Amino acid sequence: MATELLILAALPWLLILLHQIMNRGAIVLLVWLAAAPLVLDLIRQTDGAVIFQSSGFQTDTHSSDFYYDNPAQITLQELLNPTRLLFGALFIAFLVNGRFKKRQAVALDKAERWMAIFSLLLLGNVYLRSGRMAFGLHVASDAFIIPFMSYYVGRRLMTNPNRWRQLTQVISYVGFYVIIYCIQERLTHSDLLYRLRGPFESGNSLYVVLTVAFFVALIGASQNLSLARQNTNLPFLVRRFVVYLTPVIIALTLVRGNWVGFIFGLGVFLKLGRRLVSFTRTVKIVGLTVFFVLFAALSFSLLVPEEIIEERITEQDNAIGRFATWLATIEMASEAPLFGVGLNNLQGLLSRERVTIGGFANYSTPHNSLLSILVELGSIALIAYSAAVLTILRMGLRLYRTGVNKEDRWRGVALIAIMVAYLTPSLFANTIYITGLIHIYVYTLAGALAGVYSGQLRSTPSQSYYQTIRGDSIALQRPAAG
Repeated sequence: MATELLILAALPWLLILLHQIMNRGAIVLLVWLAAAPLVLDLIRQTDGAVIFQSSGFQTDTHSSDFYYDNPAQITLQELLNPTRLLFGALFIAFLVNGRFKKRQAVALDKAERWMAIFSLLLLGNVYLRSGRMAFGLHVASDAFIIPFMSYYVGRRLMTNPNRWRQLTQVISYVGFYVIIYCIQERLTHSDLLYRLRGPFESGNSLYVVLTVAFFVALIGASQNLSLARQNTNLPFLVRRFVVYLTPVIIALTLVRGNWVGFIFGLGVFLKLGRRLVSFTRTVKIVGLTVFFVLFAALSFSLLVPEEIIEERITEQDNAIGRFATWLATIEMASEAPLFGVGLNNLQGLLSRERVTIGGFANYSTPHNSLLSILVELGSIALIAYSAAVLTILRMGLRLYRTGVNKEDRWRGVALIAIMVAYLTPSLFANTIYITGLIHIYVYTLAGALAGVYSGQLRSTPSQSYYQTIRGDSIALQRPAAG
């Protein structure tokens, strides 16, 4: 009863919020991105009323506590997810403004078209094949469709450099207070193997959000342009705090996929970014990087307890089991190659022993997002998802190669590094299937970059000159050398 009264009391404020969304969507989006981690963490700590419960999906595992044997529950918290409601309202606001206010609609870009195709395939798969439709709709909405909407919204709201700076400031401050939250969390847990998760559902969500904040802050620290310093408007201490402490927090998540993804993303950033700095600075950066890597490698065995090394690094049994699971997953892909076996059905199929290597059988969890998409949704859906992701990567690469100035090119480098760091852990876990804020910051940032540079990104890489508007005049500039 208290929950229903709370909803009734919130209705007037929801109407006011809807009015603000219709007229000040960019400000509402920035405010929500700034507050979302803490607000959602507070919501998760409250008890939600169960409004729907389905029977469990029966398997032949003969295990009473197996995941699919348990009934699916939908609570009021999950149904009224603020992130889903906000991006849904922003999406509807664009449609209403275009229909009744006769505003010219922004055409879908290539990434959005592939996202739309994937979303249609996904919804059809859930309705026709998923063994748990209610949970399947939840995963389809919050893990895929809402992140795609965040790209759509970001591309239409963040359409000028000022909005881009506001977005990057918000993300940097989010990284700042999330790190403080994680420090407090680590100090209040004495368990050596405790995995940091911050104000998120899991350490994987924490990793992605902090990675986005890290590279956003890093491009501000990497640029050597007076114009870039003036436009950053980010306090020096905040930027350095995020850059220096993010690797430490990611290490304390104790997830190997996060470690590998962060190292790969940072390696891509350094590899591409070295072309944008002078030779002297490049030598300094490379020298400091090599020194840091050698120092960390030599002192690792002394600083890290042996318990962590044995359980989280040198655990060979887990690696063999995952390899067996991947072989079993690939084998099942041939059973329904085009449209898959159904979203969330793979775990039930893997509950039976299918492949054994060295005495270790396959797990019931695939531990690979791309393989999960291939088996559950089919090769057509995997092609659509891969095309959307590759289009975003190609956008960053194109901006890096053909940006008018170094500031633009650094942003392209950051986008590529973020996507690499975001996607790499998905090769070792089902991170793409995780619901919540894990995907929102990535796709909002990518959409904002597409919105700011939509005109320039439509140009072909072979062009030698690009038009940039300065006041009332149009000047032709060559792309930066390198």
